[in-house]
Parts: sequence; structure tokens; C-alpha cells
Amino acid sequence: MRPKQPKLKAPKFKIKEYKDPGYSKYVVVTNPWSRPSVSSDNGRRENPEALKERFANTIGGWFENMTGKRVETIYFQSNKEFIIVELDSSVNVDPILGAHHTQDFFKNSTRAEISEIYFTFSSTLPGIVVGWTSSNQY
Repeated sequence: MRPKQPKLKAPKFKIKEYKDPGYSKYVVVTNPWSRPSVSSDNGRRENPEALKERFANTIGGWFENMTGKRVETIYFQSNKEFIIVELDSSVNVDPILGAHHTQDFFKNSTRAEISEIYFTFSSTLPGIVVGWTSSNQY
């Protein structure tokens, strides 16, 4: 007769629950309509930092008007025809994607420019923004 084997019990463990990290959403805006120029309308050269701040404030206000939420960060380079805008993970980007005609949001505008917004990715750290200027002061 075989000796009686002790009953094996599975160890008790706690199931780990993972929380949604709440990644930011990033959109690309081509030909942003408020892109600053180096000289003002009266021919004077403006401070580049003041131009960047005004540009960030304008884009931040535009996005806040469209989404109802503040922008996290705006990434731009002076030699690029597009910018990257970081939005909170709770923002629904679907309604803002596509073409935005300047005549639709400027009264009496003679400008015939189009800014386009594309959804790019959700992440915690955008690797492609290395070397870009960022602004979150709006």
C-alpha cells in the first residue's frame, strides 16, 4: 500500500489590476492658420519669443474652442509646415479631424487657406518631437 500523499493547495495570490494610464492624444495640424511671420504688418521685426508665445496662445485658444478642453502642449519648428498638438486622453478628436477653412472662422476673410488636422497616435512620450519647440503657456 502506498503512503498517503498530502493534498496540494494552490498558493493564494492577489490578482493585479491595471489602471488605464490615460495616454495623451496627439494630432498633426498642417498649414496652421495662425503661423507667425518674422515681420509684422507695420514692417517692424518682432521678437521671435513673443511670436512663438502668440502663436501658441492662438492655437491653444482655437483647440479649446473646438474641443472644450485646454491643450496640453504644442510642438512646432519654424522650418516645418505642420505642428503637433498634445491633447488630454479624454478629448474626442473625431469631430475636429479634417479640413478647416480660414473663411469659416474669420469674418470678412480674403484668405483662402486650409489647415488640416490628422490624428496620429496615443502615447506617453512622443519620440518624434525631439528638437522641437514646445509651449504650454496658453
